[in-house]
Amino acid sequence: MRFLIVGAGAVGALVGAQLARSGHDVRYWVRPQKRRERARLKIESVVTGDSFEIFTQFLAPGDTAPDCDWVFVCVRGEQLDETLQQIATQLGTAHNLVISTVSVDSVVERVRRHGLHGMVLAHHVSFGVHRDPEDRERFLWFPFAPPSIVSAEGEPASLPAARTLARALDRAGLRSLSLRSARNPMKLMMALSAPFLAAWDVCDFELERLARDRELRQLTAHAMVEAPRSLHFSGLGRLFKLIPAWFWSLVLRVLPHVIGAHGREVWLHHGPKVREQTRHCLALVQQPSAHQPALQALATRFEQRLAASSGVSSNARHA
Repeated sequence: MRFLIVGAGAVGALVGAQLARSGHDVRYWVRPQKRRERARLKIESVVTGDSFEIFTQFLAPGDTAPDCDWVFVCVRGEQLDETLQQIATQLGTAHNLVISTVSVDSVVERVRRHGLHGMVLAHHVSFGVHRDPEDRERFLWFPFAPPSIVSAEGEPASLPAARTLARALDRAGLRSLSLRSARNPMKLMMALSAPFLAAWDVCDFELERLARDRELRQLTAHAMVEAPRSLHFSGLGRLFKLIPAWFWSLVLRVLPHVIGAHGREVWLHHGPKVREQTRHCLALVQQPSAHQPALQALATRFEQRLAASSGVSSNARHA
């Protein structure tokens, strides 16, 4: 198959490189300042030590895009609408899209709002990946909680394509399966991860600190109860609104023992890069009319953390 990967960050780099290695035609579409005729990507599994390099083409807005079967959109959640508009304006409206990002609402609805009318699949990753700070062309990755999910987003006509893409990703070394719809579990994951990531960031991405800090841990647990209650779930998804705060507090206590060294390493590098996405997701689950004292208190602490981090970064630049 032919893929155009929009975004050459950690997820896009890994997905594109693995697909290219398994024989697919892969190009990247990136911001103008990152455009290069030939770009090298180095991929290494921190679990097996397996590594390889590929050379690929980085296109930018204004370049003639090649024919492709799928446009694979690998950007952060707060960047999705702007990226979809650029795709519609500069690549055309008829492309089939795979959306590999966090969204609280249907990605099909978001795509259609921008006038795009091709097939739409959602891709939910189950791996950790980050760029090597000492070698910007090198990406380190490991399976986190496989398999990844390719969702037809409730569209029966899209399910065969979801199955085909899941098989392609699986053969490329990224364990994957297809579902008719993963909207409920992914929406729940977003609602729970937003307060969790905010609290983890407040603790400098040290889970042990969050587990030891009883006040912050309980505040986070109550926020994890409040966040899903602000969203609509169908079917069994509604049962998750009944999970009590003590359960999430227990999860936060034991999480440092199960996430492992690879998870810590990824989030030390990856966590600061998703702060805007965390802020975006927190805003999505906060309802002005709802009673959400824990969620609002945690959001305030998170904003204070961002302000402090910004001050430290600014002082470092002027030192």
